[in-house]
Amino acid sequence: MAVLTRRTLRVFAVLEDCRKGSRDVLEALLPFFQPLIVDFEDRVFDPNAFADLVANTYGWNFTSDIVEELIPRFLDKGWLTQIANDGQSKSYKVTVQNAEEVEYDERGNQLADALSEIADNFFLFLETISPISTYKKTKAEFCDVLVEWLVSIDAYNESVLKKNAIQKNTEGKFNIYQILPDGTDLSSDDKYLCARFVKYLFETNSTYTEHLCGIAAAGLLTEVVRDFQKPVTQVDDSDLEIYLDSSVALELLGVSGALACSNVLAVVKNAKEIGCKVKVFQKSTEEMQKVLDAVLKRPTPARIGRTADAIRKNEASEAYVREVARDPQLFLKKLGIGTVPRTLNQYPNEHDFFNSDMIEASISKMSWHLEVEPKVHDASAMAFIMRMRRGNKQQDIFNSKRIFVTRNGSLSQMARKFCIGEDLIDRNTVPPIIHQRQLAMALWLRTGDGISSMSLPRHMMLAACEQVLSVNPTIIDKVKLEARSLTKEKAEQLDVLLTIDRSVQLLQDKTLGISSVITADNIEELSELMKREMSAEIKERADKNVAKVKKNAGKRINEANKRRISAESREHELKSTLLRVEQEDLLAINALLNDANNRSKKERIIIYILIAISIFIAAIAGSLQEFLTGLIRWPVLIFSAVFIFLMSAIQIFGNNTSLKKLFAKRAKQSLTSMAEKRQLTEKLAKFEPCWDKNSKKFMYLESVESKIEPPQTQSKLL
Repeated sequence: MAVLTRRTLRVFAVLEDCRKGSRDVLEALLPFFQPLIVDFEDRVFDPNAFADLVANTYGWNFTSDIVEELIPRFLDKGWLTQIANDGQSKSYKVTVQNAEEVEYDERGNQLADALSEIADNFFLFLETISPISTYKKTKAEFCDVLVEWLVSIDAYNESVLKKNAIQKNTEGKFNIYQILPDGTDLSSDDKYLCARFVKYLFETNSTYTEHLCGIAAAGLLTEVVRDFQKPVTQVDDSDLEIYLDSSVALELLGVSGALACSNVLAVVKNAKEIGCKVKVFQKSTEEMQKVLDAVLKRPTPARIGRTADAIRKNEASEAYVREVARDPQLFLKKLGIGTVPRTLNQYPNEHDFFNSDMIEASISKMSWHLEVEPKVHDASAMAFIMRMRRGNKQQDIFNSKRIFVTRNGSLSQMARKFCIGEDLIDRNTVPPIIHQRQLAMALWLRTGDGISSMSLPRHMMLAACEQVLSVNPTIIDKVKLEARSLTKEKAEQLDVLLTIDRSVQLLQDKTLGISSVITADNIEELSELMKREMSAEIKERADKNVAKVKKNAGKRINEANKRRISAESREHELKSTLLRVEQEDLLAINALLNDANNRSKKERIIIYILIAISIFIAAIAGSLQEFLTGLIRWPVLIFSAVFIFLMSAIQIFGNNTSLKKLFAKRAKQSLTSMAEKRQLTEKLAKFEPCWDKNSKKFMYLESVESKIEPPQTQSKLL
């Protein structure tokens, strides 16, 4: 196993130790120094020599000041023994014995096995993208390449910063997206393939992503030593004011890509959860406007940079980018980030903490910017922070009151060295400008779930992939140069293809992000491959749209059927309820009719009895004349005469219906009277019961229960 991979497994073992609950990260990092201090066995310990050895071995900015802080820990471990103390200085002898390599636990062994399997998968992936140039690396070599890239993503050190002091302008007139040096000597094709492969593993939900996050997290731990932060104390509350640089704020607003946005958003969210205030200087919002305007003014095929990539990938619409460019303060306000309108002429009482001469001196050191305005912006930000601190010096980020967070590694390094050189801070004081990585690391190690969570390494790794895979401007320039050998029609088609993300991604895959492999001999082939990729994308998009339409149509049919069945069911329930109510009404009316019929029958019987008595009296009236005398005789004679007359008239004229009409009339009157007493008048009027003159009674109403029918149900939904 290569040295780098063994070193990373050591880091991984340290990481696992911290994840098990250790809060003293510097204590956990001692295994890094154990194999190195053995070289000084039985010698007087020289902090400067040891610092040089650590720096050369691990590539850290390791100084004798850091070694002095670690000496008490070395003494506790028995690695050093004090041999002299004159009151002003102390001397130590190295006494470490039988130092051994850190033994990897089960998780470390799993990582070693996983790295081998990941390498196998990488070569299969390499065949899939099939680059033009041949990638000549063995399996073991690729393991080292991948590990080195993972532990160094988004990192930086002084030597690399010196090599990358001047950057090309990639965002129009203003270049705030300083390409961050990564502290490695990996070639550009190594970096591209690592980023492309890692992104592929995440896109396919590979089980190896957990191991990748662990390796990236190990890289974060090295930053503890690199910048000498001491994440020992848990932080639950802080009054820190965090000011975002232009590039960080643009990432937060989502105009630099989805992954970059999620990375910054996680940091801002964690900071706010412990009480930090997140703000932005007005000068930064003005720079944001100028940067976005510079991108939008270019023709679409000529746009390069992270904002152009975000538009090409449809992660940020051009309309949205224009709105942000018009008023970034409004969109920042929606995220709870206020704008501070500070100028260099304000608050003269603060100028002594960072005067105009210091501003001019700091501007002269910003060689990475080609334009004056970005230099003034960065120098102003440093001056604002130092002036607002009013000389306050803290070794803890979360007690430092105010900091400016940037993505520019050169700026953060220069700010620290400049302020130390001007005696504004000491070596252990938090500088006015820190890199986003430092803040993220501090939040990761000292808040919430801390190091047990892999959320931050995951965000940072994916954001680094996005940054590496952004379109290389030199490739676009080379494509346009070689396109001169194509016909006008094909050259115009190529211009269109350069605006489509999938076609550009294929171009990058085939070239591994290296412009020199593009020649007049292969430009037409590349153009055809890009065209084919665009066609494949269009077909896939069309297939997805068709499937979506079918799915939506089937869903709508199912929903319509469900609504119809539900409506039929509700209709049946309503009908059933109405019919049951009607049946209850019928029962009440039938009971009323029954009582009315009984009363009518009784009345008829009484009338028949009275008629019979009258006939009897008329029949015997003549015989009674002999017995009746006085006043009683005449009424009987008159009654008999009238009765005989009426009966004769009925007989002569044949009108035998009068009595039936009388019975019907009396029955209806009786029915109406009974309905009023029972409050059934309205229901009686609704049903209008009929009188049968033959049976001399009201006819009963028919039952409605048989009219209730079950609803029609759909046996199967489409």
